[in-house]
Amino acid sequence: MFIALLAGLMMVASSPGAAATPAPAGATPAPSSSATGKSDPNRMICKKESIPGSRFTTKTCRTLAEWEQLAEDARTVTRDIQSGPNLPSCGSGQC
Repeated sequence: MFIALLAGLMMVASSPGAAATPAPAGATPAPSSSATGKSDPNRMICKKESIPGSRFTTKTCRTLAEWEQLAEDARTVTRDIQSGPNLPSCGSGQC
């Protein structure tokens, strides 16, 4: 049954009628991504985040500026951790 379904989908996908039809004469094209506000810092973006130790996810919505600030904070913390501790050297016996 699975093979028959797969064969049917392949026939439909390969048929000439399945190709995209040209736009009507008076239609305007969709605006480009720069015109739709992809870089608008106040645009809300929702992401599904998994909860550690659970099968459930939560939906978190923030603005683009907030997501970028969180990413920058994470990069800063990671850089600080990877650069090692800023402890005085133990060469002078003051550890």
